[in-house]
Amino acid sequence: MKALIAEFVRHYGWPAHAAERPLCIGHRGACAHANENTLAAFQVAACLGADMWELDARLSRDGVVMVCHDDAAIAADGRRITFAAHDAADIAHVPLERGGAVPTLQEVIRLAIKSGCGLYVEVKERAAALPTLRLLSASAVPFAAVGSFDHDTVRDLAAARREHSRFPISVLVRVGEDPFTVAADTGAEVVHLCWERVPGAPDRLVTPDFIARAACERLLVVIWHEERRAVLDRLVTLPVVGICTDKPEMMNRYEQHPDYPIEVVCHRGMNTVAPENTLHAARLCFDQGFQVVELDVRRTADGALVVIHDETLDRTTDGAGSVAALTIAELGRLSAGIRFDAFFKEERIMPLSAFLEAANAEGQLYIEIKDADPAATLAEVERMGILPRVFFRSTDATRLAALRSLSADVRIMVERDKFPMIRDAIEALRPAIVQFNWAHDDLEEIGDCHKAGIAAMVKYFGADAAVFERIIRLKPDMINIDRPDVFLAAYAKVTGKALGRLLFKAGVR
Repeated sequence: MKALIAEFVRHYGWPAHAAERPLCIGHRGACAHANENTLAAFQVAACLGADMWELDARLSRDGVVMVCHDDAAIAADGRRITFAAHDAADIAHVPLERGGAVPTLQEVIRLAIKSGCGLYVEVKERAAALPTLRLLSASAVPFAAVGSFDHDTVRDLAAARREHSRFPISVLVRVGEDPFTVAADTGAEVVHLCWERVPGAPDRLVTPDFIARAACERLLVVIWHEERRAVLDRLVTLPVVGICTDKPEMMNRYEQHPDYPIEVVCHRGMNTVAPENTLHAARLCFDQGFQVVELDVRRTADGALVVIHDETLDRTTDGAGSVAALTIAELGRLSAGIRFDAFFKEERIMPLSAFLEAANAEGQLYIEIKDADPAATLAEVERMGILPRVFFRSTDATRLAALRSLSADVRIMVERDKFPMIRDAIEALRPAIVQFNWAHDDLEEIGDCHKAGIAAMVKYFGADAAVFERIIRLKPDMINIDRPDVFLAAYAKVTGKALGRLLFKAGVR
């Protein structure tokens, strides 16, 4: 099968690495993190390492190919905008309930060209088949495939193959259908198995005999959208050309190179893709294989601890005023995501206890104590039994001193520029980690940290790939960042261990 895939990718100009590992196909973009089939969802998919974007095509009343799964879109004001009853210009100007707007296929093509991603187009209505092929053929889209569940539509697409020979034709196969019969009946050369609802482990149905028969009949295989880590880990070992997923980060996990074993700290979570200091932003980081999530802790009017950075609510929530002026119950009614994107309007300001409990099974946490009580913060961590997987920082030196007086085991991080010499920091607080600022600290002192048995972390919140490359070559123990996508691209370049496509071509919100 791998030989067939290699032949296929050469013929159609698909990425060569598809012959070694399945392409990551962002299902309706990255629809776990943005409103499906919107430009935001496709941008996020690119940021998270997707090779292709799966999307749905149908026609507006005036015959323009639009990108939407259903035959109508739900507007922010609750209206149902039916495609057959509205022209494209009217549809495109309607804000959607979950954020963004319905794009045209032409808009998505332009974004794909800019980001270097391919398109995997599912045609939802037969009349849209040929207009979709014509648009793709007239474009400089890097690579693409076109398919449908509807057999008549697939036959139309296959019949047009001679004129539009750049794109393979796919048939989407429902549970209960025989993929080989369906492919023979429609003329498709790719079978897309839509078996995600099969109970248990649907990957077990893709047996060696199935793969051997597909190779014998010269059929490529694409896998349903899958988000279960254990199932995905098995699927990526199969000789299939692509796997759809709502969560591209799960197929593009960071793996440390033995020569550059750098732990990555995601500042306030993956804050370019999801609202900062939310559980969604934290889970994104852990799902992509990063080791540490940074979060900020403040106190409420009734003495509780909450996860939020700012002293006030105005920037990140739909509230206003001081965090410390409201109770935990009052804060819990505010949205922590609506200002970021309507998709995240249900995200809430979380109590520290709930955040720690939800993240307990994952990696490490880096807690910055803002105006919270050090003893109460430490007690929450100890109650969860995760003290060895947490380290602390505060700009208030008295809070750090209080932490050290409370526990000999607590891991403290200090800023290099707060002490004349590293040994002064050691004498004062016995830190586990020293953080260097890329912009003004002497990074040659990383070696001094190592001699003292202390981890060195470099802070760089910019998005310059060249700076990331220089930091990586210095081999710090940790790096504290805002842009994991740019870091991954730089890491791939330095180590020669690519993560599929290079990620920094793509923009984020």
